[in-house]
Amino acid sequence: MKLLKALRAETLKMSRDKIFWLSVAGLLGSTLMVLVMFVFGKDDLVRRNLWNLDWFVDQSLQAEALLLGPMMVAIIGAYLVTLEYRQKTMKSLLPLPMSNTAIFAGKNIWGMIALAIGMLAAGIITILVPMALGLDPAAGSSLTDVIRHTAISQAALFAAFWPCLAFALTVSLISKNFVVPLAAAMVVQIGGLLALQGDKGHLAWPAIPLMIYNTVRKGGSFEPLLNSALFAVGFIVIGILWAALTRKPE
Repeated sequence: MKLLKALRAETLKMSRDKIFWLSVAGLLGSTLMVLVMFVFGKDDLVRRNLWNLDWFVDQSLQAEALLLGPMMVAIIGAYLVTLEYRQKTMKSLLPLPMSNTAIFAGKNIWGMIALAIGMLAAGIITILVPMALGLDPAAGSSLTDVIRHTAISQAALFAAFWPCLAFALTVSLISKNFVVPLAAAMVVQIGGLLALQGDKGHLAWPAIPLMIYNTVRKGGSFEPLLNSALFAVGFIVIGILWAALTRKPE
């Protein structure tokens, strides 16, 4: 199948490129940020009764949802497409010509796999780092509860980050440029932050991951998750249509 060939080609190219894996590792930055906050603010956290495992995990997941997650996915998505135009190795890797639609679909699937790897690693680190600091669960909680909460939250955030990946892939495919989608991601991320500050987070697509995390944590409607999926499908359809319409005759 053409899609399997596209996935095989992406695997060969990505396995040889360190920049891509550095962008995946960037998802771990949320935990490192909270670790610095805990180390340098221990006295204040102890005084406020926040020196516990639950608070560390909660802050790490919020940082991942609002600050680092969408940006890292944008970088991953943009790089997946930019590498195609920089190396121009499709013909040497594949025995048969392949349509742009198959290439785009392969990159989208491979990007989701890479995102899953990064988020799985981030979830594990989020649990292990506070345990290494000797943090105990908060009163009324247990390690099992924290692990369950982290797993559910990561699954919801994974679904929420899908539009960010689809957005980056689509803009990268159209612009054939790495700077354009990254700049666009920064603009929509800042817009999401401003919308949240104005209590209008439901109007901002970048704010959806944080809203979904808060839904998992506090309970509530999962309507933002559906909106997130619809955004992703829309961007993917745009990308596939662009690839199909711009296909050169063989």
